[in-house]
Amino acid sequence: MEKSKEELTEGGTQPLAVAPAAAQPAGKRGGLVVMWILSVLVAASLGVCVAVLLQSQDQNKKVNKFIKNQLERQAKEEEQNNTYQEDGFKVADTYEIRSTKAISDAYLSGDDSKLSDDDKETLKMAKKILEKVTKKKKDNYAKERAVYDWMVNNISNGDSTTIALPGTQVDNFTPHGVLKGRISVCVGYATTFRLFMNMMGLDCHIVHNDSHSWDLVQLDDKEWYHVDCYSGAGSKNHFYFNMTDARLQNESEWDTSALPAAKGIKYTVAVQEAKGIKKLSQLPGKVKKLLDKNQNEAFYAFGKKLSEKEIVRANEMVGQLTYATNLVYGDNIGMSAAWHFDEQENYVLGIYITHYEYGNTSSDIDPKDRKEIQKQVEAVFGVDMTEYLGTMDGEGEG
Repeated sequence: MEKSKEELTEGGTQPLAVAPAAAQPAGKRGGLVVMWILSVLVAASLGVCVAVLLQSQDQNKKVNKFIKNQLERQAKEEEQNNTYQEDGFKVADTYEIRSTKAISDAYLSGDDSKLSDDDKETLKMAKKILEKVTKKKKDNYAKERAVYDWMVNNISNGDSTTIALPGTQVDNFTPHGVLKGRISVCVGYATTFRLFMNMMGLDCHIVHNDSHSWDLVQLDDKEWYHVDCYSGAGSKNHFYFNMTDARLQNESEWDTSALPAAKGIKYTVAVQEAKGIKKLSQLPGKVKKLLDKNQNEAFYAFGKKLSEKEIVRANEMVGQLTYATNLVYGDNIGMSAAWHFDEQENYVLGIYITHYEYGNTSSDIDPKDRKEIQKQVEAVFGVDMTEYLGTMDGEGEG
């Protein structure tokens, strides 16, 4: 039997609520609006994230590229450092740079028992020379300079009239041949100078390119200096002594990444011997006095940084002084100049005088014997050679 609506209600069962048909379309429209707004917000947020991501990726690419370039550069420098060869390298594919470490170590230790006969003879010659020329020198700079002076005045590079001893010409690139025959190519100068420096306890490298070699020595200020005995041979000035990279790069090339930078100032001759000059107009008188006293170089410190106009005027004055020197002294004397900086980066003008001597450029000969020979030649030829021969004041080693 069917129950009435009242009976169903009384039984506790609630009637099923049904929403009016007209209310359903309004609810759907509201939901769609909300969904659309949410979609727009999400899309905008995603757009911002994508833009930020793209920008970040671009920045990362730039950073990665920079890092890659830096690593490649460092790898290239490391490769150059690893491939640079000092001992064993042949300059001009002919003259081999040979190690002298065993000889200098034997000198420092006092034990030459492990040396070959030639190395023992090299050590004996080098020890005698080193101890003589550095005997009265108090510091390493003075000793280094004494060694340089001895080498450029007693070892010929082939441009002088010094005659090589028989059997030594083939060995003119090792200290043994150089010290025995007193004639050398650039490699011989470089290895012999390095030997002397190592015997003094100083660190010294041989710098080279395909056609030339010279030395790089570290002094007491822990800075490095270039020394080119070959180029300075026969000259009593110090144009090629204790140079900076900046000074030498004007005329030579080498692998700068493989060797210490030479930027020392303290032990350049320009700083060690500079004398003050107040006015540029004083320069002609000072140069004339330099020539009259038969001196070889002088360095004039202006005590300030010169203006461009002052430098132009100084260069013009040096040019005219060079011409005047040539007019007065002819081919017997040459003058050159170079700008240097002192430790405060003020200008120092270096004047270099070269005396072109005709005759034996070595100072090994006893001055009395030299004078006697000069008189004999003058008597036969009827000439006075004093002006041409100059004054030999180098320190020789018999």
